[in-house]
Amino acid sequence: MMKLTSILSVASYIATASAALGKTTWLPELGPSLNPGLGEKLPFKASTGNNPWTTTIPQVCQDTAISNKCKPSEMEVFGVTYPDCAKPWVMCRCSKSPMAQQTIRDVFGEVPVHLRSTVRHVMAFPTPDGKGCHAYASSGDIVFFGDCANKTAPSVFLHESAHTRDKNNYSKNTILPAVNSDTCVPDNYANTNEVEDFAQLMVVHTHKLVTGSSPKPTDCMSHQMDIMARDWSASTLWPATCDLSVKPPNSPSVNKTDPKNVARWASEGSAPTPPEGVQLEDFGVVV
Repeated sequence: MMKLTSILSVASYIATASAALGKTTWLPELGPSLNPGLGEKLPFKASTGNNPWTTTIPQVCQDTAISNKCKPSEMEVFGVTYPDCAKPWVMCRCSKSPMAQQTIRDVFGEVPVHLRSTVRHVMAFPTPDGKGCHAYASSGDIVFFGDCANKTAPSVFLHESAHTRDKNNYSKNTILPAVNSDTCVPDNYANTNEVEDFAQLMVVHTHKLVTGSSPKPTDCMSHQMDIMARDWSASTLWPATCDLSVKPPNSPSVNKTDPKNVARWASEGSAPTPPEGVQLEDFGVVV
């Protein structure tokens, strides 16, 4: 379940996203209805290699670990390669995260390669209370807190990857006019603003592409679905290879054991902390 307490996950849209869209909803929430079909039908790319980083870590992973009370020494850093991309992704996992390395690798391998291309780093941490799933996307990075996915429930990974692809005010300039011509949006969370609507539309649209159907007619959001069909065809989402021209370069690497960072860790708080201007999305229990 995704809760309405969360507002925005992409910092660049804080100033430009509209207020609540005020539409009826196609479904109350997407996960329970769409995850079974997504988990069964999404093309899966198995990852190869592990390439663990033992002494260094991307700076953004280091900073995120410190601000979320995971010791740099507890961070697992590993390079992951997929057969549809010549360059690996570097992922960072706090050893206390409930999502195993293999789960993260596998579910990210279900994300369409065009969306994967716009992701820089994937990070995973525990939640302080050990419950549910929280996430945010910022500067091409996706950060998960808690148990956010498995191979039969990839919708949260799809949603966050869509945020990293939402560039140049696409949701405001292209999606919002379509929303204004429709009577509904995908679910309650999509009603937050056009940024979240686009991310949820990507989940609905991808489900329709891979399963060939929808749980119910989408007439109430036909303009939005037409835009998704026009701009995000199967050939666009699943080209033969990743788009290296949009794949962000890795964050600079730093030493895990830098005494300054160890001291920073000791002084930080313990609640999940996104970058300034970015708010956590609360997905509840992912099913």
